[in-house]
Amino acid sequence: MISVRELAKNLENGNSRFRHFVFDLLRNADDNDFTKARSRFEIPFVTFRITPSCITVDCNEDGFTPDDVTALCGVGESSRTGSGPYFSNEGIGFKSVFMVAYKVHIQSENYSFSFNHKSGQSGMGMISPTWEEHQDRPPIGITRMKLFFHSEKACSTVLQQLGEVQKVHLLFLRNIRRINIVRVNDMGDIISSLKFSINQDTEISICLKEENGVEKEKSNYHVTKFLAHQISPHANRTSPKINTEAKRASSEVVLAFPRDGVEKQVASSQQVFAFSAIGNMGFKFLIQADFTMNDNHSDVDVASSRNQEFLEQIPIAFVKAMQQLNDNIDLRHEWMRYLPQMYDEPPIRKGYWTHLRCRIKNKMKTARLIRHLNGVTVSEIECFKRLPHQAMDDKKNPIFEVPFSVTLPSTAYSESNLNLLMEYGLDILSSAEILSGVSNDLKKQDSRMKSPATSEQWHTAAANLLIYLLRTSGTDVTRNLKEIELIPLVNGTWVKACDEAISLSFASIDGIAIPEDLPIALISPLATHNTARAALFRELGAKELSISDVRQHIFDRYPAIEALNPSPGGTDLTEDISIKHLKFLYLTYNQEMADTQDFRRLAVFTEGSALKRPAFEDVYLFRRSNEYRTYSMLVASFELERLSSCYYAALWQQEVAWIDWLQTALSIRTRLKLVDDNGPTSILRELTSHRSDKLLSVLQSHWYQIEGAMEAYPSLKHDITNALVLCGGRLVELSSTYLPLPKLIISSCAFLQPTNSFPFLDISDTLAPTNLSAWDFLLDNFGVGDDNDEIFYLDILQTIARDDYNGNYGEAAPVKAFRLYELLHREVDVAAANKGSLKYLRTAFSSSEWPLILLPVSGKAEQRWKDVKDCRWDCPNNMESLSGLQSHYMAVYDHDTLMTVIRPFMREVVGVSDLSANDVVQELLSQKECPSPDSDIIRELYSRLPDLLSAASTSDRITFREKFQTTALIFAEGGWHTTDICVWSSESSVPGKVHLSQYYSGMERTFVDALGITLDLDMAYDLVLTVGLSTTATVHQAKEALRRFNSVLAKAKTQPDPIQILGSPVFPISDQRLRDSVDMLDFTPDEVYSLQPLLRWAGFENRYLSTRVLEVIKPMGGILLLSDPLRSIQLRAHSLCRHFKSPRARDIESLYRIFRQSKVFGSSPIITELYLVERGCAVTVDQRESEVYIGYTNDTLNIYVPNNTARQRLCFLFDLPHALFEWIMSESLPREDREAELAKRLIASVLNSGPRSSTWFLNKEGIIALDPLVSDDDSAVQVPLRRYRVRLPPVQAHTVTTSVTNQQNVRPVEGTKRD
Repeated sequence: MISVRELAKNLENGNSRFRHFVFDLLRNADDNDFTKARSRFEIPFVTFRITPSCITVDCNEDGFTPDDVTALCGVGESSRTGSGPYFSNEGIGFKSVFMVAYKVHIQSENYSFSFNHKSGQSGMGMISPTWEEHQDRPPIGITRMKLFFHSEKACSTVLQQLGEVQKVHLLFLRNIRRINIVRVNDMGDIISSLKFSINQDTEISICLKEENGVEKEKSNYHVTKFLAHQISPHANRTSPKINTEAKRASSEVVLAFPRDGVEKQVASSQQVFAFSAIGNMGFKFLIQADFTMNDNHSDVDVASSRNQEFLEQIPIAFVKAMQQLNDNIDLRHEWMRYLPQMYDEPPIRKGYWTHLRCRIKNKMKTARLIRHLNGVTVSEIECFKRLPHQAMDDKKNPIFEVPFSVTLPSTAYSESNLNLLMEYGLDILSSAEILSGVSNDLKKQDSRMKSPATSEQWHTAAANLLIYLLRTSGTDVTRNLKEIELIPLVNGTWVKACDEAISLSFASIDGIAIPEDLPIALISPLATHNTARAALFRELGAKELSISDVRQHIFDRYPAIEALNPSPGGTDLTEDISIKHLKFLYLTYNQEMADTQDFRRLAVFTEGSALKRPAFEDVYLFRRSNEYRTYSMLVASFELERLSSCYYAALWQQEVAWIDWLQTALSIRTRLKLVDDNGPTSILRELTSHRSDKLLSVLQSHWYQIEGAMEAYPSLKHDITNALVLCGGRLVELSSTYLPLPKLIISSCAFLQPTNSFPFLDISDTLAPTNLSAWDFLLDNFGVGDDNDEIFYLDILQTIARDDYNGNYGEAAPVKAFRLYELLHREVDVAAANKGSLKYLRTAFSSSEWPLILLPVSGKAEQRWKDVKDCRWDCPNNMESLSGLQSHYMAVYDHDTLMTVIRPFMREVVGVSDLSANDVVQELLSQKECPSPDSDIIRELYSRLPDLLSAASTSDRITFREKFQTTALIFAEGGWHTTDICVWSSESSVPGKVHLSQYYSGMERTFVDALGITLDLDMAYDLVLTVGLSTTATVHQAKEALRRFNSVLAKAKTQPDPIQILGSPVFPISDQRLRDSVDMLDFTPDEVYSLQPLLRWAGFENRYLSTRVLEVIKPMGGILLLSDPLRSIQLRAHSLCRHFKSPRARDIESLYRIFRQSKVFGSSPIITELYLVERGCAVTVDQRESEVYIGYTNDTLNIYVPNNTARQRLCFLFDLPHALFEWIMSESLPREDREAELAKRLIASVLNSGPRSSTWFLNKEGIIALDPLVSDDDSAVQVPLRRYRVRLPPVQAHTVTTSVTNQQNVRPVEGTKRD
């Protein structure tokens, strides 16, 4: 026996080699008995509960017995028989737990004891149990073993090995059906949990994996366990018995085949196990065997005799598994998916495992696993031959019978599964064997190939098979195949492809049948309709004739054309053959264009069975459908050669395209000949001039001819356009008609009465009575209307006016006419109307045969309908010469409609104008002719004259006044007077004058202003005073009174005293005040200019802003004198004096001196203020920042520009030239814009160029030189080298007195600035 010391030493040495501790625990647990657990219907399980300090193993095995305890206390003792998996790989049994633990506490039923052993001790603790009280006692039926780790490394090793446990390990255990792995911390909290379980049903096992209570994996396996006998002992495992010789024993081999998805795809590679995983070796099934491992445990030990014996036993187990799968109804035709293949991916690992694949292959070749066609009998793989898939129909049956000696596998095997058997001895039927079946079939009386009852599906499969043989086999097979009569002809015979006397040709071209009477041998179309058979015939040498060859054969069937006898003469043609000829030519017409001369050879049969050539004789074909029955009746009276009805009976053609082709190719006629080489025929001329009842029918049915004729003969279009057609019971020119479209009829019904004669075309007796689109050509060519636009509604209005004159409307006319006005306005949409439409409508209203403006008055039509020239929009009612529309329509339309619809329509579309001054004159003349003039109308006309003349030019006003001076148009004192005997005066009487103010009070504007009637001064003076005293007078009235007084005052010889008017509040004050303290008169500059006599008379000349406003420059920062010569005015003095003619240039030397002494300052910013001196105080009028300021006092010129470089540059380019020009030109007369712009441009050029350059371009511009002056010289002015600042004294804001003009920086408004 091994001593305790030797055992301790072995444990210490084993620590470094320890690898499979957890798996040994699993195998030891599985080696227990579970009789009691099964009696309690419990699943045998083992639970690993690991903490950082220990691992607890619970198992529901039967529990410890006294023999078990005794065995644990011995060395090399065991209560279990044999050398089963209880022993570890070191041969030290249970004591191997001390490789990771220093203490083991065992609790089973009433037992509770522990063993203790640490490294370096004698080992007695491993065999000397210590009784302990139960701690954390396990439930009844549970044996608990608690191992206390002796190091952290031991804990991590155990954790790592627990992580290697897989669900498939349950497939290799005999008893355990569930493995639980729970990891907790020192506090007892669960960190994670794993559960592996297995459900077994015969050979099918379902393995589950759960993580933290959630199912993660589920796999199905077919498991085969095989007990291999007489296996050599394990080299790394020794018996605990001393001096005991190892014996051969049995060892279990487990093969597991994954079933998930195997019915759809080849299984993926699986791992190999020696209980613990070795690795993936490339096999499609799991292998578990007690292999002997090499030293580094990376693979099996190839030299091990034990492993060599497994190399023979595993193939036996594999065959057993395949037999089990073959017996499974679901897998009997799928088991070959697990076969190892030479080219599997990933490949099988070389060495030991490729040897295993070879042994499996050899073993499978002799296994009886392949089922016959009957699905029951099985034989070895090498006994069978498979058909290529091309040789089978869709039900996997042979297309042709196979030789008797060939055995075929069951048709239930898929093509892909049979492919997997090729490596294992399954062969394919040879081409010669297949060809033998083809030949045998064709020799039979009931040949499937020749039978008309054989399906096209079979023929397709057979043809594809033969094509496959031709393309993949050798020349011998091809030669033999062409020796077989495979090709059927149209005459019913079958021929060989190798027959050189026959040129095989298809019977159609692109589906178009070739006529059978041609000298060509054709393959039966019944066979070639099958695309696969057609492809086979091509492989065998059949050709497709070209369209041109066939067409030429057809043309050759007709005699050649003879110059003197175009008739086809004698021939064996029949109507049936003729139809087939024409069919082929028609269907191939667009593919091969034959020579026109060839078609002229063709002949057709007429209704009298005569054979005619249409190229030389007119042959007619008339459509027989109902829509062409009217046309047939139209041509029935003509004697024509009509095409035989047999050509109608052909069912293969589309009638329209067929007839079109007959017309194009054969010159068959379908229409009367209305146009020939000489132009329109007599038939067409008669139709346009005398047959109006048939004109529309002929136009529609022969339009293509007529359209072409109109291009060659333009007069024909004019004749048709002006031709009369029947519309509404009357003859109307075609261009004035409308198509009877539903939308037009509906729109017209709202206005027209049934008796109306609106010009709708009557197409009821034509070839297209309901097809309105067939009449579109009338719209594009002859002006026939088709839209309910403004022209349509205008025609309705004209119809109403015409019928109302005929007494067909009465009181209904106004309602419909007024609605039409609204519709016309909406259709035209004045704001965006087409100018052509507006012009058309205006012309139609002004030149219509009947007046189109309807007044809402009773009476005859002549009294209600008015022309445009007799209407004005805003004239008074009851005028003699004109009708006022606004006053009439106010009773018809609401105000919004009147102003937004009718007013713009009448004024802007129809062209009704407003009352004019000339209209007033004409009405006054009409009133003058009346025995009793209407004084109310006359007064209203006089009151409108000022507004009517307000926009007139001065010359027009003078002309208008002259009319009243030469013609007595002023009605007063019961008579008519000219203006020279009328006066507007306050005096009661002026001898010889008519005092109009007595008759037309308040109408001074008309008679005084507009007509120039004389107004006396006193009356104008009193009028101003009256307005001033009125509390309700408006600004307009005040201005008007002052204007009239001004006009009289300018002509008066003596002027009245202004005191009363100056004391009257009659002068209008502007709402805008200067700084809320200075009032300003509310007069525009033009009004101030025209009121100069009044202003002088009132003494206002000294109150102009231009004489009262002062301008002050207010420095807001430092002012810097610019020393840059480019900014010097002094250097450019000569050039600046050369051009201008102004008061400043009268003394040219003085102006030159001013420029020479000028200074240019830079300032940031330049602020200028305007002050108004009023009553001894200065009020700020404006304050703003300027781009330039020019100050001139005491012959000193100072110019201020921005300091900023960019702004300064812009100032010299634009602002300063303009300001300098204005300063130079002050007090001069205005200049023309062109001359002023030239001067400003020249100043800008002078300021931005050198002195010498300025002289040059001034000469170029023709500006004369100033001889008395010395030219500018760069050295004439000494420019200081350093810059200095000048600070001006500040201005006291709002406290400036009249003496402020004497201060240095304040002057009257003479300086010039630009904002």
